[in-house]
Amino acid sequence: MIETRELLEILNRGYEKTFTDATFNRDGGSLSYIVLSNEERYFLRVIRPELLDTAYQSIDIHTFLQGCNFAVPTIVFAKDGQPFITKKTEDKINLLVLYDYIEGEEPSGADVENVGELIAKLHNAMESYPKKLTDREKHFFIDRYVDILRSKNDHTANEYERLGNMLWEKVKNLPKGFCHCDLYSGNIMKSDTGKLYVLDFDTSCNGFPMYDITLFCNKTDYFAYSDEKFYESELSLQRFLKGYLKYRNLSEEEIQAFYYFQVIYHFQLQATIVEIYGIDCNPDDFEDKQLDWIVSWMKKAEWERGIVF
Repeated sequence: MIETRELLEILNRGYEKTFTDATFNRDGGSLSYIVLSNEERYFLRVIRPELLDTAYQSIDIHTFLQGCNFAVPTIVFAKDGQPFITKKTEDKINLLVLYDYIEGEEPSGADVENVGELIAKLHNAMESYPKKLTDREKHFFIDRYVDILRSKNDHTANEYERLGNMLWEKVKNLPKGFCHCDLYSGNIMKSDTGKLYVLDFDTSCNGFPMYDITLFCNKTDYFAYSDEKFYESELSLQRFLKGYLKYRNLSEEEIQAFYYFQVIYHFQLQATIVEIYGIDCNPDDFEDKQLDWIVSWMKKAEWERGIVF
């Protein structure tokens, strides 16, 4: 954390506004604060040096969408015209990004069709993005996790590798394009006026648009499989597609990949968790339980939906 006095000094040097107070909000990888200027609230994000590789592209995507009048929180530009200011300590740099404050919450089940419309418009808007996006391929989605398991000499590594290779064969030729890549419901905000916003472009890439749809419609418990959550996820997908397909087409092959990407998500997310919290962050039986989850999901999709794994 940055001390309040130092933080206010940095902000007052960098922005035309005069800031009088700052309250720590949370640590979600980046630090966030609520800051005040003339009783107006703003949301401040302080990006750690370890995240700079993705931060610059994330901010650039955000400002591009802001310039297109797409529904993202408004970034407040600094005195020098940049969408961020910097805090330098020795050889380390923090980026500080200031946003207009939006009062809101995660969307509910009643909003899913509208979120589908919003994400179709996001995917369409990003077709005009003028810069090259980071490519996400098999290493990001599958092999990172397999490599972690091999480094631990985990007995499940061969089975995860077999499943990962099989899954990648199913999805590798699907259409590519802009992918938010972290589009769980917490990265959509519904304001108190009812407007929906997309947040957090840190993992955005050239990937699979269908992966975004899968993540938002995923209603399963990550740690415990249940048929009830299988059906709930399918229902969410049906509602989402009612909105999405108004503005953007999907092939039947892409829609069926929902069942593959639900499993791939467990590879991708688990690798990210281990990279953040360390190789020993999970209990000894975690990988076995995750395999049970994967097998249960696959069997349900095969038996009831005819999906071929």
